[in-house]
Amino acid sequence: MSSAYSNKTLLTEKQIQEITQLAFHYMRAGENLLEKKVPLLDIHFDLSGQMAGMYCLRPNLRWIRFNPFLFDKYWQENMEQTVPHEVSHYLVDLAFGSNQVKPHGKEWKTIMIYLGAKPDTTHCFDVSDIPVRRQRRFLYRCKCQDHQLSSTRHYRLLRNQVAKYICRQCGEVIAEVTQ
Repeated sequence: MSSAYSNKTLLTEKQIQEITQLAFHYMRAGENLLEKKVPLLDIHFDLSGQMAGMYCLRPNLRWIRFNPFLFDKYWQENMEQTVPHEVSHYLVDLAFGSNQVKPHGKEWKTIMIYLGAKPDTTHCFDVSDIPVRRQRRFLYRCKCQDHQLSSTRHYRLLRNQVAKYICRQCGEVIAEVTQ
């Protein structure tokens, strides 16, 4: 982890306010397009890793998360692309439902263009000095090859004795290699 990006308080209160106000501006613009009231979402600045933003949806709860590390390093690009990108996901969800359309389908692209942004699906930022959480890997094996399972999948298998992962090549259940 680079010392320049050692905590999540990189953005000033003024910058946080500016990002939030821009997101609200796009949400209000969406009201004209959707021809209905668009509730303003909570905006969080707690995202880390390589993603610049994320629209989150749970039953009866929606919010947007932004990565303060990437906003600090690529301010203008994130203001022009990431903010409308995530708000567009929200507007698509309100208009069509989250499971009814592709995440970056024609509906999303149409809203991005309406908001005045390029409908790019990913950023191309240099993230080499951005802190990234690395998961430990565990060695598993089937008949044809070795598999590296993340700690999430490994512990899921340990917790749930019925769960299993199947090799896509040979169709066999993979098993942990114990030293």
